[in-house]
Amino acid sequence: MNSIESPIVPLQENHEEVIEALPGEVAAAFEKMCRTGLRNKRLSDVERELVLLGIAVSIQFYDTNGVRFRLRQARSAGATRDQILGVILLGGGQGSHTYGKPGDSFLAIAIELGLIPEKDPEGVEAANAGLERRRGFRSKNWRGFMRLDPVFFAAYHDYMASAVALLDERLTELLIIAADVVAPNLVDAGTHIRSALSRGIPLEDIVEVFNLAMLAAWKSSFIAANELLAEVD
Repeated sequence: MNSIESPIVPLQENHEEVIEALPGEVAAAFEKMCRTGLRNKRLSDVERELVLLGIAVSIQFYDTNGVRFRLRQARSAGATRDQILGVILLGGGQGSHTYGKPGDSFLAIAIELGLIPEKDPEGVEAANAGLERRRGFRSKNWRGFMRLDPVFFAAYHDYMASAVALLDERLTELLIIAADVVAPNLVDAGTHIRSALSRGIPLEDIVEVFNLAMLAAWKSSFIAANELLAEVD
């Protein structure tokens, strides 16, 4: 597909107004970038809008107007209520990223000070194996989280398992990869990419999720541009 024929995915409700306010060459280059990033149309319209909604819901990119816009876009694309709800619940549930490297550092300090035994207690490996069967992957982020508060860790995974039950396997993998990219969660990104590939999701589909995540980052520029346009008006 020629890049000129690819869709322009609006990043904000007044996407066209912001583009028109840009210098001509900048506007043309930006639109070319947007079209080129999605030129292969690997994701369906529903998948694309749900991935963008998942990114919008994430704490890194959250803004109320943006979420409302992405909700309307997802509905217009044909997403069901359960799909939208699943994306919202999954996007908001990516808090385990905050337990990644900081959790490992916290655990290391607690072990160093003798507050927690260095050796994992009996049952940790069995619990990890059970979670791997249930969730379909094993994260390097889990150790600190599990050791520091195993009760909360278990409750978190109960919640996440219930949230992803609203979504199909393919969409869940794509959403989690997008969340890892924008977090950025460098530890789990590779884990979920391998998981997606092992489940038969083509590499090109994952590349398009990366492209979407990169394009979505320009939303902050659009928010700032809105303020500039308001000042000019």
